Amino acid sequence: MMLCIRCSRGLVTVSADRRTVGSVLCGCAGIVLVCTGVKALALPNLVSILAAVLGSVAAYAVILLGMKKNPLVLEYLEKAKQKFRKTS
Repeated sequence: MMLCIRCSRGLVTVSADRRTVGSVLCGCAGIVLVCTGVKALALPNLVSILAAVLGSVAAYAVILLGMKKNPLVLEYLEKAKQKFRKTS
């Protein structure tokens, strides 16, 4: 991870504030919980992989949304608010 941060220094901005670190840690915990839950279900291999991937993506999206860190969803919600204000 440190190598990735060092090599991408000029390409992207790296933020280590409390909200970013917290959202990454909560996201990782959510992914671990989802994968552990799927593993406990004893599904066939392909179904298990599919359920783990889809569940992990959904869990991480919910966590980012809850921590107000998902830019796509927040942009959509802002546009919906503006549209609602125009109609009312």
